[in-house]
Amino acid sequence: MTPPEQAVIFCGGLGTRLRPLTNDLPKPMAPVLGRPFLDHLIEQLAESGIKRVLLLSGYRADQIARHYASGRHAGVAIRCQATPAEWETGQRLAAAQPLLDERYLLLYGDNYSPLRYASLWSRHLAGQRPLTLTVAPKVTGNIRLHDDGTATYDSSRTQGGATHVELGYMIVERDAIAALEPAQGSFSRVLSQLSDQGRLAAFDTECAYESISDLARLHQLETHLRPRRLLLVDRDGVLNRKAPRGCYVQHRDEFVWIDENVAGLAALAQAGFEFLIVSNQAGVGRGLFTLDAVDTLHAWMLAELARQGIVVRGVYVCPHHWEDHCSCRKPRAGLFFQAQREHRFRLDRTLYLGDDVRDVTAARNAGCGSILVGDEHPEPDAPPDLTVPDILAAVPWIVARFEHWEQSFATPSAAN
Repeated sequence: MTPPEQAVIFCGGLGTRLRPLTNDLPKPMAPVLGRPFLDHLIEQLAESGIKRVLLLSGYRADQIARHYASGRHAGVAIRCQATPAEWETGQRLAAAQPLLDERYLLLYGDNYSPLRYASLWSRHLAGQRPLTLTVAPKVTGNIRLHDDGTATYDSSRTQGGATHVELGYMIVERDAIAALEPAQGSFSRVLSQLSDQGRLAAFDTECAYESISDLARLHQLETHLRPRRLLLVDRDGVLNRKAPRGCYVQHRDEFVWIDENVAGLAALAQAGFEFLIVSNQAGVGRGLFTLDAVDTLHAWMLAELARQGIVVRGVYVCPHHWEDHCSCRKPRAGLFFQAQREHRFRLDRTLYLGDDVRDVTAARNAGCGSILVGDEHPEPDAPPDLTVPDILAAVPWIVARFEHWEQSFATPSAAN
């Protein structure tokens, strides 16, 4: 089995909560930072390896068709299929059956979430279910997750116990779904049937997600998408010299700065960068010192960095013992996802600077790039984006990488 190369996007909704913007526009064409939302979604799919996109349109379908008249955008082949505006999502999907690949990625035309495609695909393979949803944490959700990897879908949100919400970004096995007769109405009926049969799987992205469901959320999405010079940085071995194996830096008199790395951060700060620190501190879990002691040390550390113009927006610490099997200890990516939820930035548009190959793995698990700093050799089968002796040496490369991202964002991908 191979991951889907086709994506299908529901684009037919009326967008009533976006009025008056959608009085003359289909919802997926709502302008986000001066460009149709669909452009951003298709470009995200292109970066994940999707080759073809099928747009299932309805309300004001002619505008979508005109915008993608060339049949390509961001190097992706685009095809539009228009159906009556009053049709429901299940009807649109059933009508598109002859155009669907054996396996495809199905999206809603109003949600935007980090797409860790390789992880979603791995989850789909492991679950062996005909449909794997992407979900995210939400207090008033419509999804309950189970230990066996399945999910219960509650479209009415009345059953209680739902801790997540489904976002779309779902991998679908075509023939299994077609057998459920989606033409009878909303696609939510398909999700309900699969849920009742124990055949619905879920992939928890653990990240904040965005939407254009109303004007307030559209503006929030613009903040999320706007390029931001933000870097994630490890502590021990990057900011300060590591203690001997099995020991920990607990007090400021034990904290020895790595001058070349601090100088690199200062140079990056002058170029407009801000920082988040992500660090394992297993000494807390081992009972060697308290989390309050860590916080006290970090307050001093941040003040010292601020004196050099280095702005740290947050510090994220895993205090657990390595035998606790928590989700936040690197190389797991829980701290990265927590930082993303709280600061609402694009993980795929930032880098993690660490000194250990586990830092590289953690970054990959989070869906962001990585730089290995110091003298440790990278793993040949999972290399970082860059290996450098110190951060100062990485400054030109980092600035160029972010300038490339910013330029790509400022210049819409050609319909080529």
